[in-house]
Amino acid sequence: MSTVPTGGGASLPLEMIDQQIAYRFFDEVYSQQKPDVCALLVSANALSHTPEGEFHGPACVEQLVAVLESAFPNASYTIQEMVADADVVTVRWNMAGIHEQPFHGVAATGAPVELEGAAMLRFDNHLNVEGWMSYDRIGLLEQIQSHVPLDDRICPPCREP
Repeated sequence: MSTVPTGGGASLPLEMIDQQIAYRFFDEVYSQQKPDVCALLVSANALSHTPEGEFHGPACVEQLVAVLESAFPNASYTIQEMVADADVVTVRWNMAGIHEQPFHGVAATGAPVELEGAAMLRFDNHLNVEGWMSYDRIGLLEQIQSHVPLDDRICPPCREP
């Protein structure tokens, strides 16, 4: 196991440094809504695979975060579990929030939502270079749509007598 001196004589395993960076990513970028921190934690050539599509570099990750923040501005993210192995950190997380702005064509409903997900983040030189994010987008949309009045879910011609 490789280590890095911490300045006080002790050394920190490289996996723990990457784990701290992954924690900072979820805490600062998602929970504290500081997407500009992506530039410090994500490689310029990074590739992120998500249910929303593939994103390249920190600016694109910032765009994904902005979409989620817009729809769920007061969402809180909690890390349930984090495991590091060599250059990969796996994070199991959940999000809880209120649907306050449009999301995938659904107007704001004020619906409380919960979302569980997982992320595998690969690091190189303590920067995230590739990530795989998995979460149930369909389940999230179902939670939101369950709060849409039935009349709004039926097409206008179907409502006519």
